[in-house]
Amino acid sequence: MHSKRGQRGVVLIVVLWVVALLTILLAAFVATVRVERQSVADVSLGIQARAAVDGVVNYLAALTAVNAPELEEMPGHRYELMLNELNVSFRLVPESVFVPINTLDVQQLETVFAGMGLEQPAERAAQVVEWRNEELEEDTGELRPAIRIRSLMHLAHLLELDIEQIRPYERWLSFWGEHQGVAPGYVPDEVLDALGLQVTGEDSGQLQWDPAGVYRVQVEVDGGRRPRQIEAIASFSDAEPGVLQINEYNAVFSLNDLSE
Repeated sequence: MHSKRGQRGVVLIVVLWVVALLTILLAAFVATVRVERQSVADVSLGIQARAAVDGVVNYLAALTAVNAPELEEMPGHRYELMLNELNVSFRLVPESVFVPINTLDVQQLETVFAGMGLEQPAERAAQVVEWRNEELEEDTGELRPAIRIRSLMHLAHLLELDIEQIRPYERWLSFWGEHQGVAPGYVPDEVLDALGLQVTGEDSGQLQWDPAGVYRVQVEVDGGRRPRQIEAIASFSDAEPGVLQINEYNAVFSLNDLSE
């Protein structure tokens, strides 16, 4: 009798163990399916957002081609388009309102690097300015081409920096603008103070449209709970839509406020 009860107890334990194992496997399967569905949705939204950027850039290029008067009012303001039944919001911001890493003089660049908390800011600033010109390499006798820094990652690589140290300033920096100084109306005063810079010119309350300028096109695609944001650097000169650079993964902005 005791032997039969013991066997029943063992069987019950085995059954409960199998049920528990199946429950765990089912939960893992459901979680995997959810993750895969979310991954597919994210990939799909990313493709749609990239297509939306192309659509917005082409739209702005078309307006530029006909010299549309609406362009005078567009910089800095939020607009919405329906592209392939997709709700797309965008904003056009001139690069002239950002801090131009490639045109600051050595003193300004030193101040900016010091504001970022970099070690040896004077030496690093001098190095960046030196890279802007062609130079004959003493070791090889070859002519080194001028270097234009094109991204935060490029800057961090050249100066051997921890990119996370300077990432908080990425959204305020320009690597494509050829302007001198920082136009008012975008970079917050506290950021300018931290970097030791001042705006050039008076704030008219309206960002200026320049058909020959370079622009940051900020695009947001409705993605349900979380919209997808992409930034593109584009030129519309000569009525030719030209995307110079795209940030698909870590763009940070708010279309509701210029300083966000």
